[in-house]
Amino acid sequence: MKKPVLAASAFSAGIIQHFKYSLKLYNFWFVFFITLKEISPCTDAVKSKYNMRISLQRATSLLLAIMAGILGVLSRRFPGQLPHFIVEYAGDALWSFALYYVIRIFFPDKSAVWNAVVCLGLSVLVEVSQLYQAGWINAIRSTVVGALILGNTFVWTDLLCYLAGTILAFALDYLVIR
Repeated sequence: MKKPVLAASAFSAGIIQHFKYSLKLYNFWFVFFITLKEISPCTDAVKSKYNMRISLQRATSLLLAIMAGILGVLSRRFPGQLPHFIVEYAGDALWSFALYYVIRIFFPDKSAVWNAVVCLGLSVLVEVSQLYQAGWINAIRSTVVGALILGNTFVWTDLLCYLAGTILAFALDYLVIR
């Protein structure tokens, strides 16, 4: 009977020893990461500068998106005062331009290429969704906001306008802003 007790106590002593070793290892890594954090260049000043840069990017993106939206609506509002080419295609190009910067507001750390790909993908998705003509989505499209966001009719040339607007937004973002 004594041998099982010794075996059990040896087993529990092994567990305690393993636990002590694990605790020492944990303490080592904890101290290592705390020290690393203290000596890292990512101080509060750097974080503050980073947050300031992100805030400025978001403000710039919001301003560009609003300006593109206003110009896009105005291009359709006054068809007599503008050339036919501008009236026909500028609104769609400016729509994708605005969408690019709306995406950038929500994802400021993503690359310009990522923003362009997502913008173009969403633009194509919205245009292709115009082929779907169910009652519930047509009710949404019949509102002013729904028509501005979802559009009404599928037109192949709109895809080229979306491409042009996305390229323009990408070029401005990549070459000037960033």
